[in-house]
Amino acid sequence: MTATSAWRGPTALAAQHHGDMFTAMPLILSQVDEEGCCLVVTTGGTGPAPRDVTPEATEAVCSRMLPGYGEQMRALGLRYVPTAVLSRQTAGALVTLRPTKHRTH
Repeated sequence: MTATSAWRGPTALAAQHHGDMFTAMPLILSQVDEEGCCLVVTTGGTGPAPRDVTPEATEAVCSRMLPGYGEQMRALGLRYVPTAVLSRQTAGALVTLRPTKHRTH
């Protein structure tokens, strides 16, 4: 599902990817480039289990990490769920390599 904005092209692209994020990340990046998305949000896979690789997959494609995001989400989550401290939430700035039809400079 894609939502569009008159001034910037697509503003949201909803896609579900189940399984290993390292496998899904190339597809996600392809969609980002094709649709000109400005924001990518991934959820799930942030726990301490070996299968939880979303933070590592995110770090592999981001040019700059934003550690304050994860810190804030854990702090907020602790108000409601004691196990929130186990989350490895993260965020980063993503720079795509290919120009898109929607990108403005």
